Amino acid sequence: MSEITIEDIEKQNSVTPDVVAARSRSYQFKGKPLKPFSKSRSTAARCMGNSLFLGRARPDENGVWDQITLDSIMVVWLCSVEDSRVARACLNRDQAIIEMMAWWDKEGGEIGGSEEIEAVQLLNMICEDIQTVSASVESPSGGRDTSNVGE
Repeated sequence: MSEITIEDIEKQNSVTPDVVAARSRSYQFKGKPLKPFSKSRSTAARCMGNSLFLGRARPDENGVWDQITLDSIMVVWLCSVEDSRVARACLNRDQAIIEMMAWWDKEGGEIGGSEEIEAVQLLNMICEDIQTVSASVESPSGGRDTSNVGE
């Protein structure tokens, strides 16, 4: 019997950019397939004021991130629409937010409901995937390049 090393365990548990890419093609919300969270969707989220992707997400004194619901809904909505609509979100932020809110109401999204929890969980997964890909990119100096986290 051969001995199992830490390196063997790390190899088995590692999530590679290829795994992340495959997982991003399987994102779902309420059982419906979503588009992968792409660079254009990240850009649109920033254009629409997403605090996480603008680098402004900060917990308050109680550890609560008050924008998490809005940020999550925004990301799920952006992953639910066609690429042409994503591009228009940057051109007309107000209209995009109106459409996003109408979509959320139609989806039955209630604050604290299962849809909100699912949206937050999906945002967490997307953030983990971004971190994984960013950490795998080598910078020219040989270290890890994380300058594009959230992009």
